[in-house]
This record gives sequence, structure tokens and C-alpha cells, in this order.
Amino acid sequence: MGAATRTSCAWTCRVAAPRRAWRAVAGALGWMAAVAAGPIAWAAGGPMPGAPSCESADVRAPKAAGKVSLLGVATLHRSADGPMRDLGGISGVDFDPVHGIWWLLSDDRGDRAAPRAYAARWTVSADGWGPIQVGEPVALPLFDAEIPDPEALRHAPCLNLWAWASEGMPSRGQFPSVRLLRWAEPLEKEVAAGTRARPLGALSLPAWIEGAGVAGTEGASGPRANRSIEGLAFTPQADALWVAMESPLLQDGPEPDAQRGALLRFARVPLAGGPTLAWTYEVDPVRRQGVAGRLRADIGVSEILALSGGDLL
Repeated sequence: MGAATRTSCAWTCRVAAPRRAWRAVAGALGWMAAVAAGPIAWAAGGPMPGAPSCESADVRAPKAAGKVSLLGVATLHRSADGPMRDLGGISGVDFDPVHGIWWLLSDDRGDRAAPRAYAARWTVSADGWGPIQVGEPVALPLFDAEIPDPEALRHAPCLNLWAWASEGMPSRGQFPSVRLLRWAEPLEKEVAAGTRARPLGALSLPAWIEGAGVAGTEGASGPRANRSIEGLAFTPQADALWVAMESPLLQDGPEPDAQRGALLRFARVPLAGGPTLAWTYEVDPVRRQGVAGRLRADIGVSEILALSGGDLL
């Protein structure tokens, strides 16, 4: 079985993730996760009212993957006006259990509208899910002159903290990043138009995330264009953030093809500072022959979830 298969979304995401043992390849990289002037755990400013405690979060986290099944399929269409006028390119989804809101991350680089996330509501049960109601988008805070490529979104309810990842645009000197934020005002039952996100700073990522040189040249290193940070996951206790690469770094070998798999890098970032550990994760060869463009064959890690005990799905 493969390590993780990329799913196709029409706006549909089916959950399927076979598991494989990891190989530890690096010890302490010795970098500190910091937000602005201090560690993330300090900068987060405490939990929101009604949020679960970080100490008890591990008790509620799944202990193992168990059986995974498809609960439902939904296709969301743009509308001529209203909150869904610029909907599209949903690359990340996570749930806020305190407010009962699903947040949908758009990977639009700003071609249709400002980089953004959408607040949505729908019910999910063992019998499937109900109608999806999408609210007004919330603009993501950006760096000056940044062209982002949002790919992953994760929530730590006990810290009132969100993390989102951008693959950046290395050809313009904008490297992959992970940013932290929280909403600037208390959220009500409905997320009002004009709701703002308050930036809390960026993680200080390992040097291998940026790399050096230009792809295709001797000695080049770092991520491939549009193939870098694709998955995030807070640990159940919210004391660390997992960061997953979609594709091998240039220095780690070629991308997978029909004959061979590849090794991808994962990093576990402690939120209060301290050493970051890195692993490689093996994916299988591509299972079918593709063609160029949108019909190309592909395999990689597109999302991760943290289970109790340190395992990932």
C-alpha cells in the first residue's frame, strides 16, 4: 500500500490514507519556533472561552486510524453575487468546535480576490452530511508585496490559534512559510462581512525549506515550485505543529514515477521553542500513466491529521 495518495477534489475530498513506518533522518535542527518577540505558546494569549483544555485534548483524539469510509460528496458552484461569487480552489479545511464553523482555505493567489478563507456550516454524522452554507470570506494577512499560495489550514482550539501555510513563489524570492493568526473580534453564530484576521507572526522554518540555487542547476536545493508545504497538523496537546512536504526536495532526489517512489520530509515543530525533529516519509511509485498538464499522474502528501500517541494519518 502507498504511504499517502493524493485525492482529487471537485470540491470533494475523500479520506484515504494507508500508513507506513517512517525513517528518522535528522535529529535536532536547533531552530526555535517564534512569533514576533516570543515563543508561540506565550504569544497565543490563552484559550478562548469554551475551548477545550490542551491537557485534555489528547484524551479525545483518535487513538488509531481505524476504518475510514466516504461520508459524502459535495460540489459547490460560484454564484453571480454573494459570498460564493469568487469561491474556488479550496485547498484546506478545518473545524472550529467552539463556534461550530468549518473554515475553507482558498489557494487563489489573488487572481479573483484577495487571498482568503471562508466560514461554512454543515452537519456531519455517521449517516453523512447536510447542506453546506458558505459565509463571507475573510482576507488573510500577508507580507508586503507577497504573492501567496495557500495550501493548508489548521486550528488549535485550546490556544485560540490558527496556522496556515503558503508555498510561496521561490522564483521571486518568496519561500514557503507558515503563519499564525486568530480572528480580531469574537465570532458570533454568523461570521459577518469584514471580519478580520489578526496576524501573530510566522514560524521560523528550517533552512532546508528555503534551499539555495535554481532548480535544474548543479547543487540546487530546497523545494520544487508549487510542491512544498502541503499539510499541517497540531499535535493533540497543541504543543507542536507538524509540517509536511508534498514532494521531495531537490537534494532528496527525483519525484516519484511509475518505476520508483520517493522520500518526502516531515518536521515536528515545538511551539514553545526547542529542537525540531525531521523525518522522511516514503511514498509509492505512481500507479498509472498520465499525460502532461492537468491530466498528469501524481502521488504525494496532500494533507495530514495527528492522532493520539504521536501517529499521523
